[in-house]
Amino acid sequence: STWDTVGPYVIKTVVKDALAGVASVALSYSVDDGATWTSIAMTPTGVASEYSGDIPGQTSGTRIKLYLAATDNAGNVGLNPAGAPASTFQFGIMPSGDYMVILGGGSNTPAVAYTDAFAAIGKTCDVWNWDSQGLPTLAMLNAYEGIVIDESWYFDANQIALLTSYLTQNDGGKQQIVFWGRDMSYGSSARPFMEKYTGMAYVKDDPGSTYRWLWSTPGDPIGNGARFAITGTYPDELKLSTTYPGAQIIYKYHLSSTTSLANVESEDELLAYYYKE
Repeated sequence: STWDTVGPYVIKTVVKDALAGVASVALSYSVDDGATWTSIAMTPTGVASEYSGDIPGQTSGTRIKLYLAATDNAGNVGLNPAGAPASTFQFGIMPSGDYMVILGGGSNTPAVAYTDAFAAIGKTCDVWNWDSQGLPTLAMLNAYEGIVIDESWYFDANQIALLTSYLTQNDGGKQQIVFWGRDMSYGSSARPFMEKYTGMAYVKDDPGSTYRWLWSTPGDPIGNGARFAITGTYPDELKLSTTYPGAQIIYKYHLSSTTSLANVESEDELLAYYYKE
């Protein structure tokens, strides 16, 4: 997403057809939630197999849906995304969504995963990458119902200052924010901020190579009984803070995906184990 209302918004794609060859590539976009579509021809950029098309500037609050169609010299048509126009890419002229998703670091979740997830619950989001697009302002953050931050590294001083301002402002309401990441407490400079505003204290960089499963805490409505494996490396291990009490644990590290007495680590888990068995 972007705050730019002037445009144009440049869309680029790579199209290859080793058999028949590419005949044409078209960009279709909609600014009225798919009620009507405008199609424009994309042109070669001069980079091998790369095509480009421009969407003109739009007013603030506009959400743009788009998809690509490539036709080869045999008349075959390929769509991206494959289910277009029922399924599309999208971005907004900010603020155009209910929530703001901020991406950072080199291993964050793809933006389309967030737009699809919010759409599934009847909500929308604007996606912003503060590494490539710069640090948003406090006014930008306040334009949304809440903020999701997906950062695969730890916050720097400027990011901490912005988030502290957001969380400590006295505007009569509650600030909704979600931190989603892998090494957010790894950097010692970020640990005081993370402990204060999450209620979780840093333990170590990695719980060990055998602890690669996360289990939802029994009865927790967010985890809702989910269990999943960690495929990356060096996830942070945290514990409840004694300095800033009040946090609740949603997921805990476990040795495997299966329930056994060897994996039970609390009274609640023991009761859940016996009730299930």
